[in-house]
Amino acid sequence: SPVSHIRKFELVQGDATVVALDDAAYKAATGQAHPASDLLTKLTKAGVEVQVCGQSLARKGLDAGGVRKDVQVAASAVSAVINWQARGYAYV
Repeated sequence: SPVSHIRKFELVQGDATVVALDDAAYKAATGQAHPASDLLTKLTKAGVEVQVCGQSLARKGLDAGGVRKDVQVAASAVSAVINWQARGYAYV
């Protein structure tokens, strides 16, 4: 079916970058519990591919070692979008 050919992809960057951190790193960075931890787990288990902009991590002073295990670090948001578009995906 056409739906089986749909791949979902989320790219986190800018002010949202902290969301890509695991629970411990999020708490260390913000002093609060991670509000989207369960949601990110559900999304990735449902097949959504999540990446975070490595440049945003660096700009925010966040350690890539604290990124959730189910989130990939991209070199940059721009390069991630270009790579996906080169494979035929649409940026919406």
